[in-house]
Amino acid sequence: MAATPGAAARSRGRMLAGGLAAALAVGAWFALQPARPVEPTSDLYTHLGVARHLLRGEGFQADIAYPLSFAWSFACRLPQPLVHRTPGFAMLVTLPVAAVSSDPVQAVAGVRVLQVVLLAAIAGLGAAAWLARGRSGAAIAFAVMLGLHPLLSYAADWGHDEVVTGLVLLAWWLRHREAPRLPGAADGALLGLLALLRPELLSVPLLAWVLRRPPRPALRGLVFAAAVFLAVAGPWAARNLRLTGQPFFSVQANAELLKDTRVFPGYDVYRQLEPQPFLRSLREHPGPVARKVWRGLRFFVEDAGALLPRGMAVGLTVVGLAWLAARLQSWRRRSPATALLGLGDGWTERLGPVGVVLAAAAVFYAAFDHSLRHFEPLLPLMLWELAGPADAAAAALAGSARAGAWRRGATAAAAALLLVLAGMHRPTGWDAAEAAAAQAGPLVDAETARLKDSPAGVVFVTTSAAPWLADRAAAWDPGDGAVRARITACVEGRP
Repeated sequence: MAATPGAAARSRGRMLAGGLAAALAVGAWFALQPARPVEPTSDLYTHLGVARHLLRGEGFQADIAYPLSFAWSFACRLPQPLVHRTPGFAMLVTLPVAAVSSDPVQAVAGVRVLQVVLLAAIAGLGAAAWLARGRSGAAIAFAVMLGLHPLLSYAADWGHDEVVTGLVLLAWWLRHREAPRLPGAADGALLGLLALLRPELLSVPLLAWVLRRPPRPALRGLVFAAAVFLAVAGPWAARNLRLTGQPFFSVQANAELLKDTRVFPGYDVYRQLEPQPFLRSLREHPGPVARKVWRGLRFFVEDAGALLPRGMAVGLTVVGLAWLAARLQSWRRRSPATALLGLGDGWTERLGPVGVVLAAAAVFYAAFDHSLRHFEPLLPLMLWELAGPADAAAAALAGSARAGAWRRGATAAAAALLLVLAGMHRPTGWDAAEAAAAQAGPLVDAETARLKDSPAGVVFVTTSAAPWLADRAAAWDPGDGAVRARITACVEGRP
């Protein structure tokens, strides 16, 4: 059925409002957020180096290599085939690298501009989605919480794939929020992008589908979705299979579980040449792994105030418990098995599933890496959902659910602002990291000069910034002479 002129006008109005929200977000961000120096060891430089090789037609090659990666013969060269990162973000940052290809310092600044544009896209998409539901107050509350969240502020300066992954996840979430939708080409594209950015977050749509118990999909839709997914993510899996013998090979899969444990304190597991596969690590070192998981869960609980304001955390918990209680009421009328399946009913109208996703993510990352930045891709959809209750509360404070849009919007913005300012705190350790990044200039300059002046051969560095600035591949310094000698022999083809 063709859209009526009125519906088309409203759709154009929502798109215009969303675009305006995005433009305002860009302007406000650059006016309010100071640029922070990038850490000299940031993974961002790895992605930038890969982008430079792509623009030169040299394929997916990395200019900085972990010592552990030289344990595999296919990686015994510099530049090294990209085997420790997914390629999605490197492909994206070809844009700023191409724009200022002769100035590596300006390319880093260009990435910050790109990150802010992506945040603006999140603001526009989320605002337009709330306006489409007639919730102007929720749209404003979402924009306020998004713009003031400290984790997203750091993501623009220090992050890599978190912001764009958050945009992809939010797009998928909004597509399926109202009711279970049959999969189609758009789902294949979004899930394919997730696979190239953060493959572990494919669990989010999978969990959402399980909770929703969607109708049995039509074969045609599944075929379209699978075909597009394979078109997007398949070439990378085929490249990995040809290079490594595994379609989903990753150096991290052979290190992360034992990183920062008593067996391998800190990053020692990456500084040696013996892979530590997941299953073997779990079988041989269950005690250190269990202690690491417990330490990670405690960290995420203690630092949750940086993930979302405590007022929002309390609200999320209360709504999640109410959602669970409402589902459990059906147990008296159903068999236990049927009632358990029924726990997923109506999740799209409540925040319970968001809490389930966050809890699952905390358990997963507790086993691997203890950093709140892993939650940044989940923040846009979480803040979008929290904007709804904020708008409802604003309507009550404004006097009625039918209060004028501007009155409700202003009240929602004020409530969101108070929640953010009252409950949010800077993540643990980031003040020290910011100070260290500001003081790292002389070290980066010295290593960059050493790379430029060194003769051909393997050079070991302690920063990832220097290989990017010097335009020369290098290996992380393992801090051990014997390991250095083995890496050099490996690259030079000596036994």
